Amino acid sequence: KLAAEGMTALRLPVYSNPNYDGGRTPSSQAGLTAYANFAANAIAAFPGTGSDVEVYNEFEHRGFSECGTTPACYLDMLKTTAATVKASYPDAKIIGPGVAGMGVKFDWLEGFIAAGGLEYVDAVSLHPYVHPEAPEVLVDDLARLDALITASGGESPPEIWLTEMGWPTANGWATEEQQADYLVRMAAIAFGSGVDRIYWYELANSSPFLNAVEANFGLFYGPSSLLPETQAPKRAAVAQAVLARMVGDATFVARSPSPDGIVDM
Repeated sequence: KLAAEGMTALRLPVYSNPNYDGGRTPSSQAGLTAYANFAANAIAAFPGTGSDVEVYNEFEHRGFSECGTTPACYLDMLKTTAATVKASYPDAKIIGPGVAGMGVKFDWLEGFIAAGGLEYVDAVSLHPYVHPEAPEVLVDDLARLDALITASGGESPPEIWLTEMGWPTANGWATEEQQADYLVRMAAIAFGSGVDRIYWYELANSSPFLNAVEANFGLFYGPSSLLPETQAPKRAAVAQAVLARMVGDATFVARSPSPDGIVDM
C-alpha cells in the first residue's frame, strides 16, 4: 500500500534478540553482525518502499548493552550496520543516532561528532521533545545544531531529521488546539533551521485514557468500538494536511518575530 501511494518507509530495527548478547542490546561482533543483517533484511522484505534505515532508537537512553550507552558503543553498531546495508543497497540512507531528550542533547551529540560519527550517517536524527513547552524554545538549539553539523560535516554534511517529534493531548499537557498549533509552528521553525525531514510521533493514540501521556501523542484517536469515533482525526491531522498543501516545495527565505512573539517563517 505504501508503494502504491508513492510513500517510503523509514526502517527502525530495534531492540534486542534472545539469541545474542543475553537478550540485551547487541554489542558483541556476532550480535552486531546479526543486527546489521536484520536491518538489511528489513529493506528486502518490503520492496518498493525505499531503503532508509535508522540505526537503533534512542541508544543513549535505551541501549542496555554490555558495552554501555556511550557514543563509542553506538559507533560499533553504526559502522557495522552501515557497511552491511550499503553493500546490498548503495543508495540507502543511513540515519542516526536517534537521540532522545528534552530539547537537543548536545553533550552526547558532540561526543558522537567528535568520534567521527558524521562519516557514517546520511542524516543526523534526534527526538527533541519539549512538551509541555511551546516549539519556540527549540529555535536556538536547532540553529546551534545546524551550525555544529555544517562545521563538522566536511564538504557534504549530513541532513538533520527529527525522527520523533510531538505533543500529547493528555490531561495537563496540550489541548487539541495547542497540539495542532504547535505542529505548524514546530514545522516552520524546524524547516527554517536546517531540518530536512520531520516524523510526528505518533499516527494514532494507543489508549482512550487522557491521563496516559505516552499514549496520546497521536494525530488520530485510537481504535474504538463506538463508530464513527474510531480513529477519527484530531485537529493536528487536519493542520498537517493543510500545512503540506500550503508549504509544498517552498524554500525557507527569512525569519521575523511577529507582535505576539511567535516566530513566522
